[in-house]
This record gives sequence, C-alpha cells and structure tokens, in this order.
Amino acid sequence: MNVVLQTINDYGLCIRSRAVPVFAFSWAALIGILIATRGVPPLLSLLAVLIISSSFAAVGYVFNDIMEVEIDKINNVNRPIAQEKVSRKKAISLVLLLTVLALVLSLSINLQTFLLSTSFLTIGFLYSAPKIYLKKRFLIKQLAPAVNGSISNLVGGAAVGNMPPSLLYASLLFFVFAIAGSPIVDLADIRGDKAKGAKTFVVVFGPSFTVRLGVTILLSFSIITFLVAPFLGLSILAPVMITASVLFFAWTAFLLLRRYHDPKQCAIAYKRLALSFTLAQLATLFGVL
Repeated sequence: MNVVLQTINDYGLCIRSRAVPVFAFSWAALIGILIATRGVPPLLSLLAVLIISSSFAAVGYVFNDIMEVEIDKINNVNRPIAQEKVSRKKAISLVLLLTVLALVLSLSINLQTFLLSTSFLTIGFLYSAPKIYLKKRFLIKQLAPAVNGSISNLVGGAAVGNMPPSLLYASLLFFVFAIAGSPIVDLADIRGDKAKGAKTFVVVFGPSFTVRLGVTILLSFSIITFLVAPFLGLSILAPVMITASVLFFAWTAFLLLRRYHDPKQCAIAYKRLALSFTLAQLATLFGVL
C-alpha cells in the first residue's frame, strides 16, 4: 500500500511541476468543446476531452523532463526529476500510463479525435527525443508547441463532431499566442539551452528582440481580430477581451525581460502569461454565446 501511495505522490509531483502548460492545453480543449456546442457540451464528452488533453499534455512535458535532466540542473529549475525527488524510471512509467490512457480514450470517441491525439503525442515525443530533438532545431522548436496548441482546441470540436469557424479561429489564436509566447518562456532556460546547443529563438536573437517581436505579433493579431470578427460570427466582446489580454501579456513580458535571471520571478511571470492566454481563449467563447 505504501508503494502505491508513493507512486501516486511521485506522479503528482511530476504533473504539478508542469501544471501551467498542462492547464493551457487542457483549457484549449475545454474551450474547443464549449465553442463547438455553444456552451452546452454532453457531460461524458466533456470529461473525456479533459482527461485526454490533460494526459497528452502531461506526457509531452514529463517526457521532456526525463530527457533534459542535465539541462534542468544547469538552469536550477524546480522539477522533481532534476532534483532527484522522483526517479527517471517512475517518470517513464507515468509517461507510458498516460499515453495509453489518451490513445484508448480518444479512440473510443471517434477516429478524428484519435488521430488528433496521436498527432499531439507524436510531436510531443519528437520534441525531446534524442537524435531527432525538435527543440534543438531552429524555429521548429517554436512551431511544435504552437501546432499542439491548435490541436488541443480541435480535439474539443472533434469529440462532438463539430468544427465551426469560431473554433478554427480559437485554434489559430492559440497558435499565434504560442508562437509569440514560447520564445519568451524560454528566457529562464537560456543558459542550459546554450550549453546543449539548442537553437531556441531567444538564444539566436537575444532576450530583448524576442520579447519585442512577440508583443508586436500579438498586438497585430488583436487589431486584425476587430476586422474579421463579424465574418466569424463573433461579437465585439471577443476582440475587446483579446486586446486586453494581449496588453496584459505585453506588460508581463517586459517585466520578465528585466527579471528572467531569477527563477522565482520567472515562475510568477509564466503564471501571468498563462492567465493572458486563458483570457484570450475565453474571449472567443464569449464571442459566440
């Protein structure tokens, strides 16, 4: 019994250490099914989508932690595997368990949900896998989480068999936020990434340019949203909320630019960046209700 409880505790540590990105992908899937059903999803479909999205998101990030133990030690990142609170063997068993859970449950819904989930998992594994290691490949490193974010939104619609234009827009919104935000999130890992030769955007172009470009991309996208919202069936509330979330994102990003050497400040900033993303996705939902 003690062994089982310890295993559950270790699994919990691994997932909690990646709570922000796991929540982000799960939130996107939730928004996807709510948009597709106009806020009234079938309860079983809703629960299945949340379990699937949480599982495949956790798989990608825990697998990354397994593969990058040494980098995390260099960056002094507060993750249980790097701190030897959880063994790599235990973390691998968690990855296998959640992979099977996500695939079996998604296949039980329909083929489209299964294929989307498989695509997410494939990208997640290739992102950190030795030799392939997409994280080390310039620009692809940013594209991988952005594509997976879009997939998360679509999983919600696939689970109920509906993909309205507003959902496709929400998927694009996640993609743009990830493209702009993921390089900024990498600020805290810049030393370890340089040590391993990972060609991240922030390593190649530097912190200042990375933040300025990300903010510019999102501000441009928020302006475009005002123009296209009527054609997507979105009310004015959507672009207004998205613009507000982008401004909050910009404020947080510029603060982080001065504090990214401090792990505690990075943790605070990442939660704020996640909040801005959460509000932006919520805006799309409110725009169709």
